[in-house]
Amino acid sequence: MQHFHISKRLTATFDSLALLKLSLTAVLLICLAACHDSSSGERVSRQDLRLAQNILADAYGTELALSPQTVSLSGLDTGAASAALYNLDDHSQAGFERRRLTRIELLQRLENRPRLPASLALETDLSIAAQTLTRVVTLEQTGHGRYSTRAVYPYTIDPFSGIWIDGIGLLRSSHQIESMADAEAYLVRLKLLADAIGDARRRVIADDATGYALPKPLLEATIENIDLLINDEAAELQTLITTLSNLTLGLPDISPLDRRELINDAETILNTQIIPAYETLSETLKALVETAPLQAGLWNQPSGYETLQKLIRFHLTSDVSLEQAHAQNLKAVGESRAALEAMLETPEDGDAPLSLQQLLLLNYAPPEATASSEPTPNTAPSPPLRYTPKLAPVSDLEQILTGSKTVPAPLRTYIAQRRSDADGAGERTAKQALFPHTAIASAIHRLSAETSPETLEYAHFTLIETLAATADSGLNHAKWSFEQTSGYITEHSGLPRTVADNIVIWVAANPGREIAKLSAYRRLSALSERARAVLGTRYRHKDFLRVVAETGPRPLTMIEADIERWYAAKLSPAN
Repeated sequence: MQHFHISKRLTATFDSLALLKLSLTAVLLICLAACHDSSSGERVSRQDLRLAQNILADAYGTELALSPQTVSLSGLDTGAASAALYNLDDHSQAGFERRRLTRIELLQRLENRPRLPASLALETDLSIAAQTLTRVVTLEQTGHGRYSTRAVYPYTIDPFSGIWIDGIGLLRSSHQIESMADAEAYLVRLKLLADAIGDARRRVIADDATGYALPKPLLEATIENIDLLINDEAAELQTLITTLSNLTLGLPDISPLDRRELINDAETILNTQIIPAYETLSETLKALVETAPLQAGLWNQPSGYETLQKLIRFHLTSDVSLEQAHAQNLKAVGESRAALEAMLETPEDGDAPLSLQQLLLLNYAPPEATASSEPTPNTAPSPPLRYTPKLAPVSDLEQILTGSKTVPAPLRTYIAQRRSDADGAGERTAKQALFPHTAIASAIHRLSAETSPETLEYAHFTLIETLAATADSGLNHAKWSFEQTSGYITEHSGLPRTVADNIVIWVAANPGREIAKLSAYRRLSALSERARAVLGTRYRHKDFLRVVAETGPRPLTMIEADIERWYAAKLSPAN
């Protein structure tokens, strides 16, 4: 019966692929109808162009159909993509294998595609899709974790992500209800959420049996977060009911009696299927704690070093030497801390020197904070704050910092504004949403921020980002312990131990991501210096940033080629 259920879900998911492909192909045809002659003068046959368009539409459409959660989290939940949203991902091991085989077949089509002139945007998009799928397929060979073209996670669930929290957001914010049929589909999805949680639980058990066990710090944090979710009077889960109630209010084809029955049915599903699924998941994880590995680093997992390299390659789009990256990270912490301390007030002659924590508190905290208590070093370990059900789930380092009341208010304000600026940079295309290259995007944003006057908030956040990358390479490569890594962050950042613990849990759940972000920044900075050396007085940093950012985040090799074309044009006798 279970196999039939999974098959039915997969069939329903792929039924939406035809609509997705048709819509995407139409868009491509409109955009490229007049482009069968490339700017380089090479003529492209209409047959090759049409075939290439269809392959690209398949790449986008298949990824959307494989993961409705990716659709939702990417903000692509309108138009053609909405058909896929009435499904939930299949989180079983069988579903993992089906997605892996589907991506392998799609990758073969991309690799065997007609080769178009590099000057065509279509060829660039096809190359991005092929390169990204290659990195995803390589990761999927490990047989565990969660992988898509948008994001990769080495574990089935973790304290910050997984179907246990992503499913709530998917239902609460991405299911349009405009008719009775939509409302009934919502009830089906509620049932599928319980099924998906059960699938994830079985995958955790299977991973543990084959040696891919959740490390104890991650396991304990995940249990704590799930228990917070289901024990706080089910406040977060109750939004699944209020969403249905709000969206069905006043719809012409739903009578008050029908609406009451729908809500009653939803409450029954919540209480008899969804909450028990969470409780069973929590009980399963608690049973695994005793035998869970104490070391949180990925190096302690089977083929951990190789997996870490693959994860970094996914984020960075190229390889790095982990030894070299770790050494550079350690050096960068010292440089970033020196830059921060130079901006802080120093004690007057005769006064005792202050610690970084005391300097930050005296110069950087709201006035009432300095008046209420004496600044003291904060090095004693304490339980992490982690997830709070009434808030959005933590999904990255910036949210960890903005969500903590113990982080200085000016820094929280700065990070929130930084996120707002990045989100408002422009409407994302399907390519940018499904192939976001987040490490490259982060590096571009940081490079752009350097054109503004440096502030204390900027210097402090730069230090924290550098510390996060060092924690990543230390914990996941250099075999640092959890306590050693958290203490290092506290000592050098001035952050309280609870926040430092959260950062360590973050890099344990997302190995390689912070390493890739800092490595991408170094690569772009090196490209800037090379362009400056080549162009001399002709170099303009704003022009460099425009070339880097104008077509969005993309593999580093493409960015480097664009920069070389840019300064070659600058050096042309015609200019």
